[in-house]
Amino acid sequence: MRPMMRPARRLPPVPAATRIDTASRDSELQFRQLLEALPAAVYTIDAEGRITFFNEAAADLWGCRPELGKSEWCGSWRLYWPDGRPMRHDECPMAVALKEGRQIRGAEAAAERPDGTRVPFLAYPTPLRDRSGALTGAVNTLIDITERKRNEEFEQHLVTIVESSDDAILSEDLDGIIKTWNPGAKRLFGYTAEEVIGKPITLLIPIDCHREEFDILSRIRRGECIDHYETVRRRKDGSLIEISVTVSPIKNAEGRIIGASKIARDITERRRTEQLTRRLASIVDSSDDAIVSKDLDGIIKTWNPGAERLFGYTAEEVIGKPITLLIPIDRHGEEPDILSRIQRGECIDHYETVRRRKDGSLIEISVTVSPIKNADGRIIGASKIARDITERRCTEQLTQRLASIVDSSDDAIVSKDLDGVIKTWNPGAERLFGYTAEEVIGKPITLLIPIDRHDEEPDILSRIQSGERIDHYETVRRRKDGSLVEISLTVSPIKNAEGAVVGASKTARDITERRRAQEQQNLLVREMSHRVNNLFAVTSGLVTLSARSARTPADMAEVVRDRLCALARAHGLTRPGLIDGDGKPCQDTILHALVQTILAPYVDPERVKDHGFFIITGPCLPIGGNAATSLALVMHELATNAAKYGALSSFGGYIHIDWSVKKDELLLTWKEHGGPSLDGQAKHEGFGSSLVRRLVTGQFGGQLSYDWKPKGLIIRLSVPVERLAM
Repeated sequence: MRPMMRPARRLPPVPAATRIDTASRDSELQFRQLLEALPAAVYTIDAEGRITFFNEAAADLWGCRPELGKSEWCGSWRLYWPDGRPMRHDECPMAVALKEGRQIRGAEAAAERPDGTRVPFLAYPTPLRDRSGALTGAVNTLIDITERKRNEEFEQHLVTIVESSDDAILSEDLDGIIKTWNPGAKRLFGYTAEEVIGKPITLLIPIDCHREEFDILSRIRRGECIDHYETVRRRKDGSLIEISVTVSPIKNAEGRIIGASKIARDITERRRTEQLTRRLASIVDSSDDAIVSKDLDGIIKTWNPGAERLFGYTAEEVIGKPITLLIPIDRHGEEPDILSRIQRGECIDHYETVRRRKDGSLIEISVTVSPIKNADGRIIGASKIARDITERRCTEQLTQRLASIVDSSDDAIVSKDLDGVIKTWNPGAERLFGYTAEEVIGKPITLLIPIDRHDEEPDILSRIQSGERIDHYETVRRRKDGSLVEISLTVSPIKNAEGAVVGASKTARDITERRRAQEQQNLLVREMSHRVNNLFAVTSGLVTLSARSARTPADMAEVVRDRLCALARAHGLTRPGLIDGDGKPCQDTILHALVQTILAPYVDPERVKDHGFFIITGPCLPIGGNAATSLALVMHELATNAAKYGALSSFGGYIHIDWSVKKDELLLTWKEHGGPSLDGQAKHEGFGSSLVRRLVTGQFGGQLSYDWKPKGLIIRLSVPVERLAM
């Protein structure tokens, strides 16, 4: 390190051998005064490199005053090359110029002052020679380029900013000719700098926007700046792009406006974001749901109209208040848990809970909570969407009740769409038709309809589509096993939320038993009518028979009374669901007792001792309750016919009833004697005979035959014994 020089300065000594006159000394003094007055740093050295002179500007540049005659080459504290490497003093431009005997122009270096500051400079050293041409020293001028360096760095900084900017930055002259074009402009518009520099700016402007450029340049000439002007420009590929452009005047060194600088930013994404934001804001404002935001301290930040409708508070009443304002005390523990999950970045979907309205009433809601993040992705709050589920809960409960009714119904309940495709199938349908839900859902309803009834379905669907309801439509359907089942069908339209008919609900009830009961009822009504008529006829016959044998009216009354009582007992045996006097079902009846009971009303006591009206023979055979009723009807009808037309209608007539059991069959013979002579088979079969045939062949599964012999009718019937036990 060089020692600090004393601030004293002295002029170079004049060699003693040299004679200088007064005029010469005056000239030298004037020259030194001239150098001293120069604003540039100037110093001189002798032929050995020792500093012999420096002016004030040089001392200011170095930040020190070198000792004349001792300091060599340069008076600076330290020297550095332009790239920052240290430079020895004997390597400085002044040393090179003296050693090589040549001028050096504008050599760059940097001087470091004792205080550590550095001053960049340009050196212009020039060797000095005497009249003989011998080197006597050198003079050096140092130009401080600190300001120039600062400007260069600033310009380079600006260039870096322009080159690295995402925005398009370009300049144009006042004629609208493009002068500069940064990489951002290339990315935005698609043109390279070579393609556009020197071209008119209208290359980028759609024809219908050309007037804009004229107005822009007019304002620029007036010195105006144009900020964030939103417009449309055209890319190289012809596509249009929305931009925001800022235009500023460019001035020359004299302050005269010579052009314009334009910064263009693509606002397509911003516009899209703005539109999305507006749409989202519209959705939030028009939503029926309550949409609320809060910070991580649970303070309400936003409140939409849906929240006002749901909770009863206006935005002014709740914004800035804690969210616990809406939470019942017994549910305050939910909020810390929700905030904890939100801070972990979780979303909470369809959380069902209870909240409190402004009026204090409670409301069931489903709430969805999502984190709100800032631009850096940090969670700063939560968005809540709350929906009133009171109606839904009522609907769910009603749906559950209806589903329970449908599932527990004995009826088949089925739904189908308007194409006749099965959509639902309850357990009752499985029991009625034999198919499981898996087997039929998605299949056509015609799967259940016999071919000869397929035409019913289009008519049903047509009526349903017109909104009609079909009640108690009786038809036939086919089970899985192929058997047919009689059903009563009720069909109702199914409508969607808009009221449009989208399908049909069918309720089918098995009416086989009802039909059978109706037929049985009809049969019983006819039978009762027939039996009443027969009873009148039998009663008339009994009176007539009794009158023949009665000696006095009292005798006749007694006989008639006894026969009517016997007839009533027989009639009791023929009632369906036979019960005894205690109201309990009767046990099996012995066939012999049954026949005797049924035929007792037709017996004439006065003639029983002679011959009797009936001869009953056969083994003991038990008869079940149902079989006894039917067999009693058969015996009653045969006896009634005999009383009206056969052996019992003649004095002295009688009937022989005999039965036996062979090969598990009851063989019974009814043989009439002493009745009117028969002239062949009756021309038509009456109700009684028809009833007998139906009971024997239908219920008993047996056989019946009539032999119309002139001396008397013979009836033979055979019945499986197993049928008699029923």
